[in-house]
Amino acid sequence: MFQLPLAEQMLFLVVIGIYVLASGTAAYLIYRSGPRCRYVLVAMVALAVSLESAILMFRAVEIKSIPLTGLFESLVLMALVFGLAYLAVSIAITQVWFHAVGVWTLLGLTLLAAIVAQPASRIDPVAKTPWTIAHALSMILGGVAVVLSTASAILFLLCDKRLKQKQLTKVLGRMPTLGRLEQVNLWGLQAGFVLIGFGLLSGFGLASVRTVMLEMTLTEWITDPKTVMILLGWLVLGLVLALRHGIRLKGKAIAYATLVAVFCILFAMVGARIFCGTKHDFSTTIAASIHTPIRGRV
Repeated sequence: MFQLPLAEQMLFLVVIGIYVLASGTAAYLIYRSGPRCRYVLVAMVALAVSLESAILMFRAVEIKSIPLTGLFESLVLMALVFGLAYLAVSIAITQVWFHAVGVWTLLGLTLLAAIVAQPASRIDPVAKTPWTIAHALSMILGGVAVVLSTASAILFLLCDKRLKQKQLTKVLGRMPTLGRLEQVNLWGLQAGFVLIGFGLLSGFGLASVRTVMLEMTLTEWITDPKTVMILLGWLVLGLVLALRHGIRLKGKAIAYATLVAVFCILFAMVGARIFCGTKHDFSTTIAASIHTPIRGRV
């Protein structure tokens, strides 16, 4: 994170500080909730989203392109879109636990971005093609949908546990209903399945026609750890949706399956790069590109 340019570094540190403060505030409000408590968290998230937009604007100006080619930018954009989704849904869902899980999720995404933060990457021409931009956007938006579904699944499991323990005072008025949480969970799974499916299809198409520019064959693309983990997560999403219509799978089973899917997808984005040496990484920092071939990340 401290490799970032000073302006981006300062903005990003402020974003982290806001989400840490918001997370602590959420924990406090769970025990001291008032009728207007949610507005405090909404204001904090709105400010953090604005600063994340500024970071992406700095990146766009620096690389003179849409900032979608780096893992850091992708995670910042995921946090930004999830923050916007949180702000939109908060109009209808007012329970304090929903807001708490929302800001904790935003903090988690931001910390993941901090782990992989690096200076802006130079853009290869292949990364500017419409299919590449569509591929990156669909994967990011699909990831956001699955993360939203995961937040709902976690809250569903917590609410279900407390209801079974007959802790009604910790549920009524403080958590959304199980039915609403299940709806949000399913919506996220469906949206994630469609978006990630399109992202995989466009990625395979890109690899098949741009093998020379990507310096990867189609076989290498398909068997890359990052692609394998994303594909596994996507298949889990499809299996859950199929079983829901086939044997009426619902409730806790869907929630647990959602956790498996999000683990695969987030590991593909971050873990594959750190632990598996993925080749699905087509970027080089601007400083380093003076001495190395220019590549762009999809």
